[in-house]
Amino acid sequence: MNKVVKIILKIFSKILFGIILFIILCYFGFWIYTINYVQKDFKEYYKNVKLLDLNEEQYKIIWFTITENKDYRFKWRPFIFDIISEIDEPVTLDLMAAEDIIILEFGYRDLNNAHLRYYALMRYIRFDNNWKKCISIIFNHYSFRNSEINNIENASIFYYNKDLKNINEKELIGLILLFYNYKYEIGTDFTQNKINEIYNNYNK
Repeated sequence: MNKVVKIILKIFSKILFGIILFIILCYFGFWIYTINYVQKDFKEYYKNVKLLDLNEEQYKIIWFTITENKDYRFKWRPFIFDIISEIDEPVTLDLMAAEDIIILEFGYRDLNNAHLRYYALMRYIRFDNNWKKCISIIFNHYSFRNSEINNIENASIFYYNKDLKNINEKELIGLILLFYNYKYEIGTDFTQNKINEIYNNYNK
């Protein structure tokens, strides 16, 4: 009887080992895919993005205004955590909105595979970790309360009568607030108080 049990356990252990090995191979295979095999036109678009005409400090202020975090990097994580949590999480206005913009530039072709392309592009951007590119993509594709003001450079001229590279830190914060929250308006005391709060927190 013990011999039969040992044989069964041995077979079971081999099957279990095989399943675990298969899962590991699938995991690393998918990881390699999501980093290296992003759709060509998406990748080319991302690689050729023209950065906004901003200095290092201005980029950091934009990042801090959006994220309230001075750690100017993406939080990269193994994609197993995406799978365990929820891949289809609602799109929020963070730096990862860059993938949505890139994909919308080309349209959602072949809808059955659109989600995989979206996810692969997200992983590719996070792995590249170029937050300046993502900032440039986002703020060159959204309007600032006016359909004719379709990027941050035009918004700087419209609201402050200055080129983007010439606005000061508080004015830049004001544009970012105007961009993502409709309760703020340039020139109001309410907005100015928020600008001062963000500026002071940034400089702590």
